Amino acid sequence: MKRHAPIKLSSGLLILLLSSLLWAGQDPDDPGLADTLGFSTPALYYPLGYPGIAFVGVRFFNDNIVKAITCPFLISGPVSYDSTSFLGSRVEYLANKISNYNFSESKLLIGAVPVGEDPIPPGSGNLCKIWFTLNDTVGNLTLDTTFFEPSNHLAFVAGTPPEDYVPQFTAGSFPIVVYLPGDVNNSRWVDIVDIIYLVKYVSYGGAIPPILVGADLNGDCMVNIADIVYLVNYVYKDGPPPMPGCLP
Repeated sequence: MKRHAPIKLSSGLLILLLSSLLWAGQDPDDPGLADTLGFSTPALYYPLGYPGIAFVGVRFFNDNIVKAITCPFLISGPVSYDSTSFLGSRVEYLANKISNYNFSESKLLIGAVPVGEDPIPPGSGNLCKIWFTLNDTVGNLTLDTTFFEPSNHLAFVAGTPPEDYVPQFTAGSFPIVVYLPGDVNNSRWVDIVDIIYLVKYVSYGGAIPPILVGADLNGDCMVNIADIVYLVNYVYKDGPPPMPGCLP
């Protein structure tokens, strides 16, 4: 029995150590679980044959009611800022949404503040999409938090009276991926082989397309049977060309 005691003690110490590491980065003013802000997009997808614009999706998680969000980004890479869209996001219902770009410093301030509306409820989902114009297809776009004069920093606001805290965040680095809309198998051609690939993926659990956004042919942010019909019409019936996908 005595031989097992050190093992139990060591296991307990290990659990305590791991727990402290998991929570070490949480702002002490953040109530409950650690809130987060991050990105839903692994790359900057550029659709061949269309204007050189692409987006990065921003997501956030909060486990308590949030009364305001401020998020300033520092932008670097072979891109120029184009616009910010809150369409379809968790904060779309708010009238007071901020998208303020400082051209001289390449800083973008994004914000959402309920004024006459209900606060942002607990949940997880999209904050916005940030659209960029590509100046080159070589290199990475990077997005990191920064200070936006006169007083804005990455913060969520909660509680009564309101207190701000910093959600957990990891800077994003996004390679530029050039793809051909409708080229489901990434062969640089759109033909019957892509139809077969898409049917297997959608209907039979086949392999995921190498660049999934290229399989969202109708641009509705989903890959399903409607995209199969769209692709068949394009290949065999002179239908409209595939559109840029909008998957995150």
